[in-house]
Amino acid sequence: GGPDPCVDHATRAVVLACCIIDAVKRIGESIDIPLKCRVGVHSGTVTAAFLGTLMPRYFIFGDDVNYTNFLEASCEPNRVHISTETAEFLDPEFDPEPQAPLEWPPGHFVSTYMVTPGTFVKQAI
Repeated sequence: GGPDPCVDHATRAVVLACCIIDAVKRIGESIDIPLKCRVGVHSGTVTAAFLGTLMPRYFIFGDDVNYTNFLEASCEPNRVHISTETAEFLDPEFDPEPQAPLEWPPGHFVSTYMVTPGTFVKQAI
């Protein structure tokens, strides 16, 4: 959303994730190697900054960044794992699949959803 708000940020992020998975799959097919990837998407807040003087790099920090990493790490191959927060903003045509509750952080359970790339990739191209 920064610097300007984007009301369809969740839909754009999930469509991009689906396109990335499709691109990786196609590259694998072209070189006869079954490549797979997974993507985590969460809607939240971050702190962002350029750090360094010789080689400045752009970094993002925060609990929501760590949660997004958790979503990716717990994702099935060739799928998009999204948080409840992202699912609430997502275009209804996606119809994300509810998953069993996951423990994040330890002692706290969260609901998540999976999206399988499909017609969304064709619509985006």
